[in-house]
Amino acid sequence: IGGIIGAVGKNNLGVAGMLQDAEVCCLIARVFGDDADTTTSTSSVVAAVEWLEEQDAKVINMSLGGSNRSQLLANALAEASVNGVLVIASSGNDGSTTLNYPASFPDVMSVAAVDSAYQHPEFSQSNSEVDIAAPGVGVLSTVPLGSGSVGNVDLGDIAVSGAYLRYSVQPG
Repeated sequence: IGGIIGAVGKNNLGVAGMLQDAEVCCLIARVFGDDADTTTSTSSVVAAVEWLEEQDAKVINMSLGGSNRSQLLANALAEASVNGVLVIASSGNDGSTTLNYPASFPDVMSVAAVDSAYQHPEFSQSNSEVDIAAPGVGVLSTVPLGSGSVGNVDLGDIAVSGAYLRYSVQPG
C-alpha cells in the first residue's frame, strides 16, 4: 500500500503514487514475518495499532484478516476511531460472504475489490459489512525485494538494474 501512496511520479520511471504533490509520512508497523504464508498474533496487531496511535497516525490501513473475531482487537480499533483515526481493512480474499475481521468491526471501513470494469472479482469478500469497493485487480505497485518483476532504470548517463535496488528513498 505504501508504494501505491508514495511512489514518486512524473519521472517516467514506473508506478506513480496517489499523492504526487503532498508531503506524507508513511509509518509501517510490520506484524508478519518474511514468509508470505505466516500468521500473526492478535496481540501483535493490537500493539501495532497502539504504536501507530502513539505516533499520531491519522489513517491505519490493514491488508490482513480472518474469521476470528477478537474482542481485544475490536476494543483497540474502537479506541483508535474515538481518537480520530480512520481505520481501513480489506474485506477479505476468500471470495465468500462470510465476515472477515478486522474489516467487519463497526469502527473499521471495510474495502472490497473491483476490477477495471467495476466488476466484483471472484476472490473478493462480499458481505453486509463492506463499506466501499476500490481497484483491486491488476494494480501496479512497489513490492518486497524478490517478489516482483525486476526492471531497469535509465537515469541519463547512469543505468541501474532493479536487481541492485534493495531500498531507496526520495531525497529530501
